[in-house]
Amino acid sequence: MVVAQREFLATVTRKGYLLSLILLPLLLGFISVLPAVAIALSGGSEELLGLKSPDEVMVIGVLDEADVVLDSWLDWHNRDQDAAWTEKRMKPLEQQPASAIPAHANLPDFVGDALNGNNRDRGGFDWDMRIQLRRYADAGAARAAVRSEEASAVWRIPTDYLATGSATVLMPRLGPLNPGIFPGHLTVARLIRRSLIDGAVSDQVATRVIRILDPTEEEIPLEGEAALQELNPAESLERALQTLLPILFASFFSMMIFIASGYLLDGIGEEKENRVLEVLLASLLPEELLLGKIVGLGAAGLLQSAFFAGLGLGPMLYAGLVTISAARLGLMGLFTLLGYAMFASLMGASGAVAGNRHEGRQISAVWSLSAMSPMFLLPVFLAGPGKAIPVGLSFFPLTAPIAMTLRLSLGEVPAWQLLLAVVLMVGTALFAWRIGSRLFRVGILMTGARPPLKVIWRWIREG
Repeated sequence: MVVAQREFLATVTRKGYLLSLILLPLLLGFISVLPAVAIALSGGSEELLGLKSPDEVMVIGVLDEADVVLDSWLDWHNRDQDAAWTEKRMKPLEQQPASAIPAHANLPDFVGDALNGNNRDRGGFDWDMRIQLRRYADAGAARAAVRSEEASAVWRIPTDYLATGSATVLMPRLGPLNPGIFPGHLTVARLIRRSLIDGAVSDQVATRVIRILDPTEEEIPLEGEAALQELNPAESLERALQTLLPILFASFFSMMIFIASGYLLDGIGEEKENRVLEVLLASLLPEELLLGKIVGLGAAGLLQSAFFAGLGLGPMLYAGLVTISAARLGLMGLFTLLGYAMFASLMGASGAVAGNRHEGRQISAVWSLSAMSPMFLLPVFLAGPGKAIPVGLSFFPLTAPIAMTLRLSLGEVPAWQLLLAVVLMVGTALFAWRIGSRLFRVGILMTGARPPLKVIWRWIREG
């Protein structure tokens, strides 16, 4: 406890430790907004992609050499587009009445788009573009309109369109970041469909040709599952975030393990180089010294990483964006602590046998890659956290901390599996501490090059 207290206080009172608590979150926050700042400084997404925002009218030209487009339907589109904007069927959502804006509207696009799509007009035009159609008489006029930026693009419908279905898009020369988007694709397609079926079918059939499907979802439970009710927007949001939970929780809890283990590895390497550990071993057993460092440096590292995890996950939990029981969070914390105890002992032994701190970090990379290997198999966990591979990885001690965190973030885990995993990890942590202490006993007193594996194995067997 004397060693643990000294290591903890010496670490948490360092200026670098205290500054990292403040500066690292600020730095991460700054980095997270850099893409948005870069887009704004470059002129916005409209400048990069050549597309206008929804509150600006984008002119799309039509050069109809096949004589299939009817003026009546072109004019109808322009009137319908104005009506869609007036009726708030289009972006931006913030221009809709407050009561009509869903709670998830302000989420990042990669989460909210699927949910915001419920409010999109599915009539066949580009829902996030306010497009006005304009007819051009010949290719020269069409190219001049694009060249002068009067039109964002002109769709040229060739004379053999009915036979081939092909068309050409006249658009400005692509910039380095322009992915070659064809604006107005849905709009022009709707215009041609309306024109082709004009008078050939009833208005009801014509409407169905244009607005062919407005699907809603009904999930059918599999045998043995409880009956499912229709999902409300909040539940839909939770389902959308569900795929992110394993990555978030596994990342934060693995960070807690390896930040703390890294402190231990660096501390041992530094004290081995300046020969302080030789003095300490005159008053302490190797088991006591290693355990004291594990407890003290681990407490400092876990305190720091728990602070970062709280900043990252805390707001999501508080806002109700992520719902997970306290019991499952507690189990994740338990596996994190056991994982730290195990890897700290292994990294402590690695630092003892390494010739210097740099070499110790190289050896510790083996443990880090082993622990993180379940992250590379994330699709397997998402497909079935109770299947053979996820269950097997949650029993193997080196992969158990992250594998069990992934499984707990995806749902409940049977009690017997939790108990077996805990027993195996406790046993491995104790074994690693004992083996680490044996290597400590001799390795700390060794200087120079790292001993060969045959010598290390002899130390493990004989102490």
